[in-house]
Amino acid sequence: MEARLISKSSFIRGIKCPKALWLNFNQPDERDDTSEAQQQIFDTGHDVGYLAQQLFPGGVDASRGDHAQVREAIAYTEELIARGEKVLYEAAFSDGETLCYIDILVKEPDGWAAYEVKASTKVKDYQVTDVAFHYYVITRSGLPLVRMSLVHLNNHYVRRGELDIPRRFTIAPMTEIILPMQGGTTPELIALQEMLKAGSMPDVEMGSQCGQPSSGRCCHS
Repeated sequence: MEARLISKSSFIRGIKCPKALWLNFNQPDERDDTSEAQQQIFDTGHDVGYLAQQLFPGGVDASRGDHAQVREAIAYTEELIARGEKVLYEAAFSDGETLCYIDILVKEPDGWAAYEVKASTKVKDYQVTDVAFHYYVITRSGLPLVRMSLVHLNNHYVRRGELDIPRRFTIAPMTEIILPMQGGTTPELIALQEMLKAGSMPDVEMGSQCGQPSSGRCCHS
């Protein structure tokens, strides 16, 4: 069976609870509808992401406008990099087994730097796993990164007059934090791929992993 292309959200879901990942892939029609509160969170995240692009203006949107167009977005990202674009938004990468979209990709004097944007006011534990996955996919796809950072809102900023974009955000360096995590990503991905190939739904009991992303990993992982 062909390997499933595991995205960042799928990876986070799978390491929390492999049963949730299996259901997401195999019974998509039974997913819960997005609630109004959840949709508002998504919209807020998108708005913050667009605002953060002003930290690195003049970039090109590589997403092709629709995350469903995965292959097109990956090919377009490769094209933009090959033709010398210096700033990309929503760049898509894959190593053939995994997939990620990175919010901002910048060619800096010493190499490529990637920035993942979050609407939170601090770095949360599950976001570290999120950023580590991005680094894994991008470097496995063949693009070397010299720097990986997480961009989040600065809750000490008070607006007076025009919005000060650099002060509105905090850029948290993540490279040194996530590099030691890279060796653990591969076996987790292999385990998830094998679980999906097995065909049968994993036997996982209800637990804390069924809550919010920060509530912990699956008790069976």
